[in-house]
Amino acid sequence: MANLQTDLPAALSSAGALWRRALPRAWAPLLVLAGLNFVLSPALRTPPILLPIIIAADVVALSMAYGALMRLALADLHTDEAEYQPGPFGLQWTGIETRVLGAVALLAVLAALLTIATVFLVSLVTIVVAAVTGTAKAATTLAGPSFIAFWIVLAVCVLVTVWAFIRLSLAMAATVDRKQVQVFSTWTLTQGRVIPVGVALVVVTLPTLILSVSARFIQGGGPATGLAVALWALYALVAGFAQTPLIAGVGAWFYRQAAKR
Repeated sequence: MANLQTDLPAALSSAGALWRRALPRAWAPLLVLAGLNFVLSPALRTPPILLPIIIAADVVALSMAYGALMRLALADLHTDEAEYQPGPFGLQWTGIETRVLGAVALLAVLAALLTIATVFLVSLVTIVVAAVTGTAKAATTLAGPSFIAFWIVLAVCVLVTVWAFIRLSLAMAATVDRKQVQVFSTWTLTQGRVIPVGVALVVVTLPTLILSVSARFIQGGGPATGLAVALWALYALVAGFAQTPLIAGVGAWFYRQAAKR
């Protein structure tokens, strides 16, 4: 069983150490990620027709970044293997990046399925409750009991989704270390570690969450003002250059503890 008081500081310290090593040795894919994060933000209002191309580029950059970061985090476990030697500034594509791309794709499919399931369950429960309580003919089905049912089911679905992704959060480290795509097989690695892993991930993602919420609040529903653009740019930089290496570091540390590596 994990211990929050000891594991959390150790994981964050290890993540910080990886971040310091990654900045001079893997900055290139992180820079690309930061740029794509800004392009995808509401600051630019990118035309929908370009979104598939940009999202595909973002996935490729993310795979390259995690490949470079996990090489640094797990280098001592594969000292004699050429594939685990870091490329210039983190720019390389080998079997490691291909496997990471596979893991990213599986997680994206899972996210899509959970989103579809959430929409279906929320809609179904809301309609059923509205019909049973006689509010089906109301101007909106989100009135009275159906309103409460809507938010309860939505909250439960969101919590289940977050819990599932925490359980699978060591997938990148396992994929790089074990030389094959590892997603659902990593479920057992987080057994007894959900709380410390979840808290660590909240800590390292909190700055970008605050920045994105602040930028959305300032921008509102209209075009981005100068301050909103600045906040979105800062969000993109923090997400690319800090959050990504820190998430990788947290995942690598907990993976090594769980897999005794």
